[in-house]
Amino acid sequence: MPPLPRQSQIRTYDSTAPTDALEAHAKVLPFDLLVDQVCHRAAVRLCTLPPSHPLALHIQRAGGHFVKAHRSALHELLDAYRPWLNYKDTERIAATRLHPRWRPLHRVHILEDREEAAADDLRWAQDGAYRVYTDGSDIEGGVGAAALLYAPGRAQPRVLPLYLGPSTHHTVYEAEIVATLLGVELLRRETHCTQQASIALDNMAAIQASELRTTGPARYLTDLFHAAVRNLKIDRPNLRLTLRWVPGHADVPGNEAADEAAKAAAAGDSSPVQQLPRPLRKTLPQSSSRLRQSFKKELEQRAALRWRASYRGTRMAEIDGSMPSKQFDSLTADIPRRHANLLVQFRTNHVPLQSYLHRFGRAPAATCPTCQQEPETVPHYLFACPTYTLHRAVHFRTLGFSGRTLSTLLNSRDALRPLFAYVNATGRFRTVFGNLPDPCPDDDST
Repeated sequence: MPPLPRQSQIRTYDSTAPTDALEAHAKVLPFDLLVDQVCHRAAVRLCTLPPSHPLALHIQRAGGHFVKAHRSALHELLDAYRPWLNYKDTERIAATRLHPRWRPLHRVHILEDREEAAADDLRWAQDGAYRVYTDGSDIEGGVGAAALLYAPGRAQPRVLPLYLGPSTHHTVYEAEIVATLLGVELLRRETHCTQQASIALDNMAAIQASELRTTGPARYLTDLFHAAVRNLKIDRPNLRLTLRWVPGHADVPGNEAADEAAKAAAAGDSSPVQQLPRPLRKTLPQSSSRLRQSFKKELEQRAALRWRASYRGTRMAEIDGSMPSKQFDSLTADIPRRHANLLVQFRTNHVPLQSYLHRFGRAPAATCPTCQQEPETVPHYLFACPTYTLHRAVHFRTLGFSGRTLSTLLNSRDALRPLFAYVNATGRFRTVFGNLPDPCPDDDST
């Protein structure tokens, strides 16, 4: 590993610990895969450049085919990710979107309290206004959006679903914004809706994005929403449209119905093309956010396969079979750094016991200095050394029989306090780590 990533890890743990073991504990990609991720991120950024950008034409040509000679860096970069990335199919992210004095034509209504927001929905239902409920869903590999319109005096709502595409190309956030577009389309068809209407959704980020002027992923969908609202206001200048938040899974009837319709849309249930708003009749471009997320997930899978096939990964599976994962971070999140340092040294077998010191030429022999019977390894120190039999009986008693395994002692929140109490009592590492205080003073579970 190059110096900087390596130094950031040994500053937390141990300078002699294997790099791959430290990466697996921190769930950090190996350096070659990390470079791959950075290059892919740059390629995605290039593919999102708008046609007005000076590089857009060059990127389009470089991504079209791989030339045999005189290849540029663009040719090499885009060809490396050709299976995952295509300039023609990727969304465009403009440098600027709206005038600084721009103001939205709709209102935003957000109540922070879930119960208050659910009760507020009843008030909107009693006012006799047109109500639209929208939702997006990602289920079973598909992404869908749906809008339901409740009109005064009408028993059944009108439904407009849309299947966006596979979840490898689109996000739920996109589906939420598309659903608001479908909601505006339903309102446009209601000729008597001229005074007041609301669109309710359970995604607060999508609502807040409708008031932003900044650029970013899926902002082109927000611009389509603004254009649809603008056209609606031209025909009905007195219409007051409100984009409001309702809590999800809070037994709000309209939201629950929209959720079911969105799940059906994600499974492939989509409206006829003629019933959709004109901007949604064509296949939507791929989300740059989803492209980065999908590629990162693939890199993490490759890193996990590499780790589990390695010698250290096979050995570490006896202690923690979930690695590489964030489980170790959760285990050590609120304990002092030196406790986490010693714990990772136990897990990687790089703790200053005689077997370790002898392996690195710092001790003449690996024999345990207290019992003089066996090599002083981690299992010997924790479970077998007769010198510490009484300490084990006192401190590991609360763990029961499971406390006799490394998978419990080195990978369990309940074992942290007994483990470090045992280390303190034996005094084996006092010259290195000093007196180790209780790592969980606020934890009353043990």
